[in-house]
Amino acid sequence: MRRLDRGWRRALAFAAALFVLSAGVAMAGGAVWARDFESPRVTVLGAGNRLSVLVTAGPSRLLIATGDDPGAFGNALADARPPMARRLDVVLLAGRATDLAVAAEASADSHARYVATIGPLPDSAATDAMGAETLPVIDAPRRIRLSDEVDVTVEVAVVPGEDADEPPIVAWRAVVRRGATTVVVLSDGRDAGRFGSLGPVAAVVLVGEHPAEAVDHVATGALVVNSDTVEGRELRGDIGTRLNGSMWAVRVFPGEAVRLEFVDGGLRLPDEVTQAIGPTPASDR
Repeated sequence: MRRLDRGWRRALAFAAALFVLSAGVAMAGGAVWARDFESPRVTVLGAGNRLSVLVTAGPSRLLIATGDDPGAFGNALADARPPMARRLDVVLLAGRATDLAVAAEASADSHARYVATIGPLPDSAATDAMGAETLPVIDAPRRIRLSDEVDVTVEVAVVPGEDADEPPIVAWRAVVRRGATTVVVLSDGRDAGRFGSLGPVAAVVLVGEHPAEAVDHVATGALVVNSDTVEGRELRGDIGTRLNGSMWAVRVFPGEAVRLEFVDGGLRLPDEVTQAIGPTPASDR
């Protein structure tokens, strides 16, 4: 009986030591992941028929939430956000009649500190469920400073519907700046001409559709689009033929998180999902 007791004690001691070691490794790994998460970047989230965007700089996080697939959005956000760093400082909800499911999901995130809508959201069951009528509305240019290096300026243009009985269209863009490097997040390609020129930008993240109109109005080195609304052959064909030179393109799939990282003097795109389009391929990135 004593021999059996000693065996159990050894097993328990070994299990306890293994648990402590595993916990230490997990905590160290989580700390490294959290530090990496704080590097300045724009992470594009596949969220169904639209793209959502998470901007991080130091400890600050801003989320633009739109799309029709909360499951895909949740998976992408989980991939982009470490378990030990779930806080969201600013959550901005956007969407038209068919794009509100993700906004409703994000509005209920218990880790969100401040929630507002980009322009007025259309009346629907989703907006009723999220209590949109009680949320602040961004309807004029708003600059949000995330760190000493990174800020986001949100601009809104409310456009009357084509018919008298149609609700107005909310066009918007979010301009993310770090030094001389700018990333533009655009509600739809057809909205590009509704805002003033920014000059050349490092990348355009097209939340909605109509990439041709986006590249017609914005000079950019890279275009990030939704795989659900923009096919690869459209990028290589119609878009590519409009370009005077080559441009980098990224298609984001539902549930995927694609990171655009600010680096000294520019923006780093992920090699594995980036392709060159245009009349001639680029020689390097």
